[in-house]
Amino acid sequence: MKLVFLHNLKLQAIRLTRSVSGVAAMELALLSPLLLLLTFGSLDIVRALRDYNVVTKSMRDSTRFLSRVPIDCSQAAGSRISNALQTTARRMALTGQVGVAPENADDRLVDYWTDEASVTIQVNCISNTSADNLCGAEGATTACKGGDLIPVVVVSADFSYVGMGLSLLELSNVRIAATHSELGISE
Repeated sequence: MKLVFLHNLKLQAIRLTRSVSGVAAMELALLSPLLLLLTFGSLDIVRALRDYNVVTKSMRDSTRFLSRVPIDCSQAAGSRISNALQTTARRMALTGQVGVAPENADDRLVDYWTDEASVTIQVNCISNTSADNLCGAEGATTACKGGDLIPVVVVSADFSYVGMGLSLLELSNVRIAATHSELGISE
């Protein structure tokens, strides 16, 4: 009787070690946390890239807007463009529209980008008589149309990315920064 019991126990142990039922469920249980991490991490990275592209386009639009307004190169660096136009350009960077205040999240291009002070505006005036000007062919000394000084408008933004909080990648330390510059064409 004892031998039969041991023989049956041995057969059950062999069957158990050769059994594959439940292996797929075990593999899924082991791999699902990794798959979820990859999925949500990818979503967070794609969102950061989308936000960077949106901010880059808004910097380009704001710079183009400011390059067409009156710019006075005879003034000090901070007052070459009126404060009202600078405020309009900052709000345009945040909302993509002229005359819309970014108080409502629905009006902003990037929902967590709220600080108008994160948009900096700089106007540099370069000499029109310089041999290294921007209007002639390379090495030529052709002067641009306009006065002795040519304004170059530079609009920049720099702020922290706010992740969705779904990944363990800690993208909260990522910063979104974009800059665009254009020659002023106002006369």
